[in-house]
Amino acid sequence: QQPAETAQPASSLQIEWATFNIRLDNPGDSLNNWQYRKDTVCKYILAKKLDIIGMQEVLHNQLEDLKAGLPNYAAIGVGREDGKEKGEYSPLFYRSDKYEVIHSGCRNIRIVPASSVGTAPAPVLPLGPSLRIRRQVRFSWV
Repeated sequence: QQPAETAQPASSLQIEWATFNIRLDNPGDSLNNWQYRKDTVCKYILAKKLDIIGMQEVLHNQLEDLKAGLPNYAAIGVGREDGKEKGEYSPLFYRSDKYEVIHSGCRNIRIVPASSVGTAPAPVLPLGPSLRIRRQVRFSWV
């Protein structure tokens, strides 16, 4: 630990971050298919020197492609369907050469119509009376 007189003030800490909806790997996307997007996504992240990246709609094969294309990054996250590799991930990527994870995890939130908040199992995120779907959303945190 640095002496107080040479320590950098917390207010000068700058973290470069972004969030991406990766769009799941859908063969029907034709020229917008993941195989044509993955290198561009990785090059963009590397060029911007992002510290932390939140992502949505990432399938396991896409996660593996991102890990391969982002060698100085590590990822936290699991598949929504089985808590391992099945289903969409919402991973967090972080620069492993700059940060150390002390604690992390993944949680599910069940989204339900606001009218049924009192009867739905917790945790619940009411989004208003117009929401008519029930689905589980997974998020990762550090």
